[in-house]
Amino acid sequence: MKALITGHSGFIGQAMRRELVSNGWDVDGFDRSHGQFVQDYEAVLRAVVDSAPDVVIHLAAEVGKLNCELHPSRALSANVLGTLNVSKVCAEKGIPLVYCSTSEVYGDWGEIDVREDDEAFAQGLSGMYAITKIAAEHVAQTYAPDGLKIIRPTMPMGTGVPPGPGRRAVDNLIHQAITGQTMIVHNGAARSWCWIDDLACGIRYVLERGESGIYNVGRDDDEISMLDLATKIHSMVGSTSKVELVDAPERQTAIKRISCQKLSDLGWRPQTSLDDGLAQMIEWMRGWVRDHSAT
Repeated sequence: MKALITGHSGFIGQAMRRELVSNGWDVDGFDRSHGQFVQDYEAVLRAVVDSAPDVVIHLAAEVGKLNCELHPSRALSANVLGTLNVSKVCAEKGIPLVYCSTSEVYGDWGEIDVREDDEAFAQGLSGMYAITKIAAEHVAQTYAPDGLKIIRPTMPMGTGVPPGPGRRAVDNLIHQAITGQTMIVHNGAARSWCWIDDLACGIRYVLERGESGIYNVGRDDDEISMLDLATKIHSMVGSTSKVELVDAPERQTAIKRISCQKLSDLGWRPQTSLDDGLAQMIEWMRGWVRDHSAT
C-alpha cells in the first residue's frame, strides 16, 4: 500500500511516516517546507498524479488556536481552501481521502465524554482554528465522500516541539520547570494525553481496519488534571519553579473528555505511559534549553 501525506514534515506527519514505513507502507510527502502548498490546486494535482497513492492522508494545515487567531486569512486559506483542493483531486482520481481534523471541533462539553456520533457538537468553539477545521470536515464530506475517513486527534504529546506562546501546555510546563520560571496552570483543567507514536498507530489502525466515518484518535483512559500534571513534571525535573493557578482565557475548553471507543474497537491500545512520555520530553527539552542558551 502507498500513501501520500500532505504536511508530512509536521509533528503528526513525521510520526505518521515512521509508523507507515515501519509497517510496510510506501510513503510520499507533500509539504510547504518543500515549497508545496495545498492552496495550489495544480500542485496538489501533480503530486497525486506523480505519486499514484492508494490513499491520501491530509494533514497539512495552519494549526493551533493562537496561531489561527493571529493569522485568520492563512487559517482559512490552508484549512478550508487547501482541503477543498485535496478533496477535489482525490474525488477526480478516485483515491480515498483521510482528513485529519481536531478534537477542538467539539467545543466545550464540560464533563461529558464526547463521541463521534454526537451531532450537537461545536458548543462554544475556541476560535478560528476550530471553525476552519470543522468547515474543512464539511468540505471533505461534500467533495470527497467516497471512502472518506475523518480523524479527530486529541491531545498528542511528544518530543521535538519547542515551547512558546500558543504551544501545548505540556511543552511549556516542562520548559518552565527546567528554566525555573513560574509554571502556569489553568484552574480546573484536565486532559488525557496520548504519545505521538501511539496516536500515529491509531491512525494506521483506522486506515487498515476502519470503515469510512469519523474517528476520535487519542486516549480516554488516563485523565489527569493540569495541576497534577504540573506537580508531576515539577517532581520529575527536580524544579525550583513555583506553580501558579490562573483562570483559563476566554474560549478555552477546561475539561476535554473525548470517547475513543470506536478506535479501541479496532483493537488499538496505547503503549507509552504518561510518565515514560514525560521522561522523554524532559530529556529532549533539556537539550533544547542547552542549545538555545548557548546561542
